[in-house]
Amino acid sequence: MIFDFNKEHDILKSIILRQRFYFLNVMKLLLHAGTHKTATTEFQETCYANHELLSESGLFYPINDLLSENFGISSLSTQKSFKQHSFLQRLAVKNDKSSTFQFFKDSFQQARQLNCPLTLCSGEDLESALIDNSIVTFIEKEAKRAGYDDIEWIFVKRNSFDYYASLYSQLASQATVCDPLTLLQSIQKHGYYSVSNAVGVFHYVFDIIQRCEKFKAFTSGSVRIIPFEKFIENGAFA
Repeated sequence: MIFDFNKEHDILKSIILRQRFYFLNVMKLLLHAGTHKTATTEFQETCYANHELLSESGLFYPINDLLSENFGISSLSTQKSFKQHSFLQRLAVKNDKSSTFQFFKDSFQQARQLNCPLTLCSGEDLESALIDNSIVTFIEKEAKRAGYDDIEWIFVKRNSFDYYASLYSQLASQATVCDPLTLLQSIQKHGYYSVSNAVGVFHYVFDIIQRCEKFKAFTSGSVRIIPFEKFIENGAFA
């Protein structure tokens, strides 16, 4: 187990207390956009399982199995549960303003009711926003229309070799790519690798630092890169 919730909870609580002190009337949205293969699944499961404790500390983690009936998330997700928020990427690609706005509106209202100044959405498929910048503009517009004042994008950066090895293993098991040289050449040429399937198009980004610099031109919020080692050792977004 990478994430010790008791430790993570203390760290998140200290961050939230600082948020309340500096931004007493500001509702902030944190978008944890992966990247892939950086312990996102375990982090999301930890947040999902402990969402009530997080809310007590001022961090709202939307539980989508309670919200999905409002806007048909289930039709956009291949996952059996809704412990994370990668569906936001699919909604953006489909230009589904109504569903995206409804999700953020429901999340904003629940966060307000629970006195949570921070809302955390976590979905590694949002990594695609580093390549398709229209996703950034779309999501931020609907989030602000729903009431959020401030938005921060958070990307976890893993060592490129480790990311490559882990990603290749996953894609090979899914019969998505069978030639490691093809994957490597694409990464060297473009700085990322793209996969298309029945669900959509997904981008796996390796030149994260350079992409985040370009990303800043498209976001109205802020951008943070967290080293993978710090993410799993120090916990969450400390």
